[in-house]
Amino acid sequence: MPNLECVRTELGSDAIDELMDAYYTSGLSLKELKTLYEPIKRLSDSDIIKLFPMLELDDACPLCGGALSAPRISRGVKGSTANSYYDQQVICTNCGKTKTEIEKEYQESIRITKIRAAYSGDAVEFVWGHYDANRLDDVVFETLVSSYGILNNTYLKPLLVKPLMIDFFDECKRLLRLGYIRPSAVFNNWLNGFEVEDDGVSFYWLDVPFSVNLVDYVPLKANKVFVRDNTEFINIGEGEYEVVCRTLV
Repeated sequence: MPNLECVRTELGSDAIDELMDAYYTSGLSLKELKTLYEPIKRLSDSDIIKLFPMLELDDACPLCGGALSAPRISRGVKGSTANSYYDQQVICTNCGKTKTEIEKEYQESIRITKIRAAYSGDAVEFVWGHYDANRLDDVVFETLVSSYGILNNTYLKPLLVKPLMIDFFDECKRLLRLGYIRPSAVFNNWLNGFEVEDDGVSFYWLDVPFSVNLVDYVPLKANKVFVRDNTEFINIGEGEYEVVCRTLV
């Protein structure tokens, strides 16, 4: 089988353009074409098509702006012309991605844009000097920051609490309503925790990070847990508050 690059070089670009025009419009058989263009006499129909320049499309790649092109198809396909091509064979000449890959990544970029438009704002400022150890909101907030804080406590990583504590999440939801924690879509590796829906964007509590906005944050000293009557307690604020209750074995 002849090397296509050698055949292309032997023919030259002008002869290839003439061959392509004759292939699609002259009505000549392959045998007749091979008689007229001796270098292609040992080529199959599919190999002859590969000699033709790629079809340049009007649309640009939505990912990189590069030109889109596609290989031409056989004249044996009903209704085909020199400008016919298969959608699935479209490729970007710049980034090299196929149309399927382009459409998938483009739709994902739209999804990410919608997510970040919905969850890109800052949390409400929390001045740590106003922290009150007797206020449940503040205690839960401090617990979140000390347990899940990342990037110098500007964000909370996903609240992967095990076992799931309903009362705890009720208080987290209250902090969300107050604006002290806000779901954040700045991290690519946690974007799957958001869901784009017809009526907006939702999120899964255990799968997304949260932004926080602390002013003059100072970590609290850890309090020791002590046991009395088979129940664990911790001393916070002005009294003893039960935080874990279980029978010790």
